[in-house]
Amino acid sequence: MAGRDWRRSLVDLTITNCADLESILPHEHLWPICTSLQSLSIDGCDKLSTLPDAQHNLHYLKYFEVEHCRNLRSFPSIQGIASFLQRLQISCGDEVLPTGLQSCISLQYLCIFNCPHLKQIPDLRNFHSLTQLIIGECSSLIAIPDLNELPSLTQFVIWDCSNLLLIPDLKELSSLTKLTIFGCPNLKSIPDIRELHFLTDLDIRKCQKLTRVTDSLDFLTRLKRLWIGDFCKELNSFPSLNSIQHSLKELHLYGWASLNSLPKEIQCFTALQSLEISGFDEMNTLPEWLGNLSSLQRLYIYNCKKLMYLPKMQAMRCLSKLEQLSICNCPKLEERCSEGSGAEWSKIAHIPIFTTNSMTIRKYS
Repeated sequence: MAGRDWRRSLVDLTITNCADLESILPHEHLWPICTSLQSLSIDGCDKLSTLPDAQHNLHYLKYFEVEHCRNLRSFPSIQGIASFLQRLQISCGDEVLPTGLQSCISLQYLCIFNCPHLKQIPDLRNFHSLTQLIIGECSSLIAIPDLNELPSLTQFVIWDCSNLLLIPDLKELSSLTKLTIFGCPNLKSIPDIRELHFLTDLDIRKCQKLTRVTDSLDFLTRLKRLWIGDFCKELNSFPSLNSIQHSLKELHLYGWASLNSLPKEIQCFTALQSLEISGFDEMNTLPEWLGNLSSLQRLYIYNCKKLMYLPKMQAMRCLSKLEQLSICNCPKLEERCSEGSGAEWSKIAHIPIFTTNSMTIRKYS
């Protein structure tokens, strides 16, 4: 390409794992070649502490991602690049997000994570195009702003926010298909989700102060995947699962200290294809009704310290579609499932794929 015209053709710039990079080239050296840039990604630059103010040059930027830069303390204003921005993913050590964020009215994806000093998320009511909101590893964050004026939101994920106390009402988010609330140990309640009729993926886990788990599952008749459990030790049961028995394809159950059995409603989940059982430390036997899960293809059993017995041979043989069995961190059961010599081996020898804690996979034809 003749002359310097090649500079204007740069549309994608990625800077990854530059451990010794302390700064990006100054404005006059780098950004003039980026006037057509549409995607900028900076990842794994641990010594990077500042970013240049390039907002007047990146008018066409659609995707902006900055992550895993441990020393980055602040962002320049993004006011000047807000017009076309569709995807923004940021992490930094500052207490506030970049100025100009509220001008990103075209934003469709917003991910804020690993911001340990961030105390507040700004008002998001202007983000009418936002479809995915992800917030994680923000240990100083206490509350989430109102989300009910985000009509296009389909995914809301919040994880590992150790001081989060409040999640706002979600009942107006009629387009929501995925909701994740994970690793929020100080959260005592979750909002009513019965109006989220299009929800297909729900994950509520590791919220050890939840003293009341939602009964709204009865209204989620389109739910296909559910991760649930690891709640307050004062609870002695899971919420009712009856209404989702015909729609659910994938179920992940996480126990806690006061539980010693699985929810009995599961025996009616004849459409279930994948089941994970984890953290039931007081359970020593899997129930015989497990054999009722006639569509089950994958069974994962993790972190059940006292578990020793699978269902009887007849029940295990009823799982005719079972293709994979994984048993990890269940020392007593793993020993009893030892190939050939284990007391439980005859019950599982016919399963095509068997995985133990040692990650050994055995296949049988």
